[in-house]
Amino acid sequence: AADDALEHRMRYNKANLSSLVQKAGFEILELRQFNRLGVLGWMVNKWLQRTVISRFQTRVFGWLLPLARLLERSEVLPGLSWIVIARAP
Repeated sequence: AADDALEHRMRYNKANLSSLVQKAGFEILELRQFNRLGVLGWMVNKWLQRTVISRFQTRVFGWLLPLARLLERSEVLPGLSWIVIARAP
């Protein structure tokens, strides 16, 4: 699948990522999703069983960056990735 081809080792959800960071001894200051537009590309690639991100897809994402920036403000839509801001206590 695409994750294997891109050498992604693991996918996290909020609960297991939060647990991992806290078990490492950090205090989480912020934990949020991002790359909301990327979800659409990931779903298309998965549905079409593609294992690479094409140049065309990269160009389309570039054209859609203004939309991507707007979508990042939405907490309603899911994101493809996570950002964790944490500190050592």
